[in-house]
Amino acid sequence: MEDTTQAGATFEGNLYRLQREGQIEFCGFEDELTGKQRTAEEIKALYDACPEGNIVMIGYSDLIPNTPFAVNSELPDSFKMAVREALLKVKDDPELVTAFGQWYVDPTEELGLESLDQNFNSLRDIAQLLELDLQELGG
Repeated sequence: MEDTTQAGATFEGNLYRLQREGQIEFCGFEDELTGKQRTAEEIKALYDACPEGNIVMIGYSDLIPNTPFAVNSELPDSFKMAVREALLKVKDDPELVTAFGQWYVDPTEELGLESLDQNFNSLRDIAQLLELDLQELGG
């Protein structure tokens, strides 16, 4: 068991992708539908049928916000706005999306937030439940 991982976290769609690429042995649902609510019986049956040593998904949480993109606050506002606009335009360029495999969004309005920083409150709440001091962890 020296070179194996006992547990890990990723998003469900990534597990199916890694399996298709032959990078992992994964026991997933045949329909490959991500985000679909599964019954306890379905998950138990999948887990019980999974060969020893394969990865099996036993549960998933709501999406966790991605790592934020940060720009030094002391830089000129014009520069910060140019960076923001450039990143948010990536989604409009199919070639860039294909090359990057991702794009940036500003969910502030969609989520009804006053600021983008509020998008990370769920992580702060989890840290508090785990009694983690984010100031101390941040160095």
